[in-house]
Amino acid sequence: MIFIGIDWSEEHHEVEVQSGSGKQLQKLRIGTGVEGLSKLQEAITSLAEEPSQVVIGIEANHGLLVNALVASGYMVYAINPLTSARSREGESPARSKSDQGDARMLANLVRTKRQDLRPLAGDSALAQAIRIRARSHLRAIRMQQRLRNQLRSALLDFYPGALPLLGEDQDLRDALAVLSVAPDPQRGRRLSVNKLAASLGRHGRQRNLAAKAAQIQAWLRTPQLELSSTRLVSAYADEVSFLVRTLLQVRQEIAQLEQQLTADFRGTRTPKST
Repeated sequence: MIFIGIDWSEEHHEVEVQSGSGKQLQKLRIGTGVEGLSKLQEAITSLAEEPSQVVIGIEANHGLLVNALVASGYMVYAINPLTSARSREGESPARSKSDQGDARMLANLVRTKRQDLRPLAGDSALAQAIRIRARSHLRAIRMQQRLRNQLRSALLDFYPGALPLLGEDQDLRDALAVLSVAPDPQRGRRLSVNKLAASLGRHGRQRNLAAKAAQIQAWLRTPQLELSSTRLVSAYADEVSFLVRTLLQVRQEIAQLEQQLTADFRGTRTPKST
């Protein structure tokens, strides 16, 4: 058996390989890419014939390196940083943290105390895909909220009649449908119920088109304070149009990610027993 400690960082990884008695067999620094992984694999295969003879400790529980090591069949233990800190203090309370020293400490830890640790189970490709897409989906949702807030701020400054479109109980889809054809108060007042209904329909609303269009028309035609400068109104209208176009694109991305996640989740369903 060989025991390996890997001090992980974004720039490089320090590695120490030990025998069962704790003798240092090899130490090396590897890069974070494929070349670094290949260098590590070469070192391992020169010291162990089978993956079952390799035990690895690393302060990470995900990432390309971890996934590659687990997929290789090694026993990989993700070491909690608190566990590492306690072990470091136990070895030498006065010792300061160092990359190579931490690699040695991690190797010692999995060599002497792995019975207290839990090995990582490799994520399936499907589980990894879901995690990646879920992360992207969250980023897109956050971006949508930021853009919505920016749009509301712009309307508050020059187009208060359109603010009800962004109420908490209002579908953002309807707001984008209206503001895409009427990004300023003057154009908003001119919209007929038929034109409003047509735009709402183009953006996905299927029910209560006429009633919703009439409600929106009343909002847009309500007397409101307006800017006297046509230049400022034009600039705000351009900003609203930009935000609307960007939001429409972000919502398309969200819809696509949701379709992909739906397909992935279907793949995780437990098969029915026969």
